[in-house]
Amino acid sequence: MNLQLSRTSEYAVRLMVRLAMESNRKPLAVAELARTQDIPEAYLQKLLPALAKAELVRARRGPGGGFAVARPPAEISLRQVIEAVDGPIGVNSCMLGGGCHRAVRCPVHRVWRIAQRLLLALLEETDLAMLAAEGQALAAADDALAVSVGLTELLAERPESYTPPTGCPWAEPQ
Repeated sequence: MNLQLSRTSEYAVRLMVRLAMESNRKPLAVAELARTQDIPEAYLQKLLPALAKAELVRARRGPGGGFAVARPPAEISLRQVIEAVDGPIGVNSCMLGGGCHRAVRCPVHRVWRIAQRLLLALLEETDLAMLAAEGQALAAADDALAVSVGLTELLAERPESYTPPTGCPWAEPQ
């Protein structure tokens, strides 16, 4: 057994977080979503209908059209996204509601039940607004790093272009 998200769930989560980050802007085109999220466009074309059926995304046709979240990101949980594309989440097949004839005498059943409850609670409590905020913070940090790297490269190429502020402890006396 592999306790790992399917590729479909991974792509759906990535896609929904991106759409949540853009929830106050225009819908995003499939080609842009595919490019920015590293999801093959053909895969995305198959994924979007499942998310639309679950009322997680909405499509707008025509110029300026594309896809957007169907509800406020704070109202969409990570669990909803995963279950929209992969169905019910279970850490073990006996946790999927079909019943287990060994439950009463299975020494590990209690562990599976606790793990299942904790996992579902975490996925239910984590909403797209939280993930979008974290994604935006990470993007801002990436931008700041890019500016810093660019400044460092500029200074390495042309050190004379930098004048330290007056009183700066590392400034060389003139």
